[in-house]
Amino acid sequence: MPQISLRWLIALVTVSSLAMAVIHQAVTGDHMGAAIATVVIAATLVPVVMYAATFLLAGLFALIGSAASRPETPQPIHVPTSRMPDQNQT
Repeated sequence: MPQISLRWLIALVTVSSLAMAVIHQAVTGDHMGAAIATVVIAATLVPVVMYAATFLLAGLFALIGSAASRPETPQPIHVPTSRMPDQNQT
């Protein structure tokens, strides 16, 4: 799990609030600059979300594929020993 500092979280909240203020101005007002900024924000976020969703879907398919290809019999568990077994004894 990545460690995120409080400073990064505060920065993320600040950037998100500024983006929401710009989007609010674009929707409620007649501000062309806010509308352009909203399109830029959407054009940036949509590919990032699609990229993450693609890897999530690929990971899910890999998990399903590996679960389907597992053998039905359980694998033997090898317990480590303190000495090597003799090769001459049978």
